Amino acid sequence: MTILGIENSSIMKGLNVYPNPTMDKVTIECVRPSQVRLYNSLGQLMETFTVQNSYVLHLDTYSNGVYYLQTNDSKSIKHIKKKPLRFTTERLFLM
Repeated sequence: MTILGIENSSIMKGLNVYPNPTMDKVTIECVRPSQVRLYNSLGQLMETFTVQNSYVLHLDTYSNGVYYLQTNDSKSIKHIKKKPLRFTTERLFLM
């Protein structure tokens, strides 16, 4: 998998991922059914799943960092940032 030179093809434009960045889960929506693969920043396959219309991907068991989504019919990649919570005495906010 090549991370450099990421392009946003018309297929990936039909793939919506939110919230991004996230702390624990993201919702993935797509225009047509797709098999999606999740890779970590080392290019290791973490998970494969099928998205019909929408899918909730739970990232709470994964380490903080950047993850990449790739559909079965595309060489393009979308990234997800998983961020930790940072606590202060005044309020709770994302790093």
